[in-house]
Amino acid sequence: MYDSTSPGLLAEIYEKRVIEVPNSIKKPVFMKQEGIRKGVYLGVGTSTRRAIEEYIAELMRENKRINFDGEAIIADPKLLAKQELKEVFGTSDNRRLLAEKIICQSAADAKQFYPTVIGVLSFSEQPEQYISESFTICSAFKGDSGREIIGTDDKR
Repeated sequence: MYDSTSPGLLAEIYEKRVIEVPNSIKKPVFMKQEGIRKGVYLGVGTSTRRAIEEYIAELMRENKRINFDGEAIIADPKLLAKQELKEVFGTSDNRRLLAEKIICQSAADAKQFYPTVIGVLSFSEQPEQYISESFTICSAFKGDSGREIIGTDDKR
């Protein structure tokens, strides 16, 4: 290093032990003895902290390739407004609603369907009964810039 730099640098070299841990395909990774609820940790800067429940749930959804909108609401899919579904999708057929992620299939029973979060938010008359503190606000904007609101429908 001294011969290759100008002005010459005098470097001190120390041996350092480094452990590299690859990302896991299956998530979350947890300490067996603590279990999944308490054994998931995150590296934050130079410290390590226990993960909160919401983060663990997000990792589990990621593992299943499900985002929050596609998560099941354990309720009867009949709570979804059939007429509105027909207006938007041209049908209320389960195959189409599955493809659009408005409903999802039960993992335990292939004949059982549940509405999803996005299904309830978009097609339920009272989404707050199934998702606490939820409501939908739709706005129409003038032009392409999205700067001027010309109308709002508040579904609370």
